[in-house]
Amino acid sequence: MTDHGHRDEGGHGGRSELERTAWVAASGPGITSDSAPTAVRHADIAAHAYAALGITPDPHWTLDGKAFTA
Repeated sequence: MTDHGHRDEGGHGGRSELERTAWVAASGPGITSDSAPTAVRHADIAAHAYAALGITPDPHWTLDGKAFTA
């Protein structure tokens, strides 16, 4: 996942929709072009990685993301 978007004229880090847009590249079981989520938060990446690896996060980690496949 990227950390932020970018403006064509240069610069980043603003609050416009374009500057706040990021993309995710993913593959693996359950990931298809038809199942791609329309909205993923940065916090969802760790949650998805744990789910894909079959790891149940410890509640004390206080992660708030959600895996983006079932």
